Amino acid sequence: MRLLRLEAPADFNFDAGQYLEVVHPEGRIPLSLASGPWRLPEIHLHYRSTPGITEAQWMDELLASGNDLEIAGPSGSIRLQPPLTGPLVIVSGGTGGAQALSLIDTLTKAPPDWPVGFLWCADDEDSLYLRDELTAMDLPWLRCEFIVDASRSSDNRAMVRLGALAPGFSYLLEPLAGGKRDLPKTQVLLGGSPGFVYAVTDLLANAGIPPAQMHSDVYDYAPRN
Repeated sequence: MRLLRLEAPADFNFDAGQYLEVVHPEGRIPLSLASGPWRLPEIHLHYRSTPGITEAQWMDELLASGNDLEIAGPSGSIRLQPPLTGPLVIVSGGTGGAQALSLIDTLTKAPPDWPVGFLWCADDEDSLYLRDELTAMDLPWLRCEFIVDASRSSDNRAMVRLGALAPGFSYLLEPLAGGKRDLPKTQVLLGGSPGFVYAVTDLLANAGIPPAQMHSDVYDYAPRN
């Protein structure tokens, strides 16, 4: 995983949770913004070269050229504008963690009155590339869990864990709630591949989480028929 620190154009603005597109002569490469707007004009992108993926080949070419990257955007319906109005749970698969990091980075400058839980699921330890940094933050309003399991069955540890947490997400959130009772309904942000997001969506829906409480860019760019 590469951390790309770029200087954005003077007129570039975004909300935490959005993404941009890097422009290649043959197309565009979507990448989640991994930093908060407070860092502008500096922006952070996380990129992993993946063999066999056309967009990754384009990105590799652009990085190898040494030229400035042209960006377009921002885009995306996930737009966090503090303050939070209730508890938040972020569930990310693999490189979907970049979006979560933008959200968390933003909240470090506007500490919320409500608890935030982050569950990062991955196929291997290397995919949890900022695990140590997140743990070291030790933020009183944030609780993180990390689960590694590459299986694609109903026994996947991340899915089992989500099924146990879903009724209110109390295990993630209650220790951070400061004794508050009658918490507002928890909002859930889902990031990652369409397959991951829809698997989690179905699991949470079966556990009683209403659709209105679940949010993901995947619902927009890869809608189910």
